[in-house]
Amino acid sequence: MPVAPHAKRAAPPAALYMQVLSHLARHEPTARWRSKVTLQAKHWRGGNAYTSAGDMRLHKFITDEVSGQLLKSFAGFFLLSRESVAALLDTTPKTVRSRETSEKLPVADVERIARYVRVWTAACGTFEDEEYARQWLHNPSEALGNKVPFALLSTGDGERLALDELGRIEHGLPV
Repeated sequence: MPVAPHAKRAAPPAALYMQVLSHLARHEPTARWRSKVTLQAKHWRGGNAYTSAGDMRLHKFITDEVSGQLLKSFAGFFLLSRESVAALLDTTPKTVRSRETSEKLPVADVERIARYVRVWTAACGTFEDEEYARQWLHNPSEALGNKVPFALLSTGDGERLALDELGRIEHGLPV
């Protein structure tokens, strides 16, 4: 069977990254919980990742009122500095600090956090190693024009590029 010139990786199941997002919105991450999520990401393999029910739950989560607690938990779980979170949200560290205590985050912020969670979850599934997935997200990739995948996640197209590269890596295709 001929090999396609590139493989498109489906995003992780909505249920998995919804679990990450909803937990981070309510709690500080613990090592035990982080291990459980990483294990689930390792065992996820392809299939039809999108379901309309999962997509609708994600849409509802993103557009509902999510407090600033999500920013604190997100930074803690992914070991990100306030400056890194500000870069992802395309804002300043001072604005991030004020949003951490707000009762409702802007939808655009929650959507960008969701992109990061989706790509990180896919990277955990591809590399089967949480730390390597994190390193991959924060180091330049030759296949992405020496751009850092994390820096691409401010747009949906950047997310697609990162997921496509993960698909090529997982399927052993040239990157």
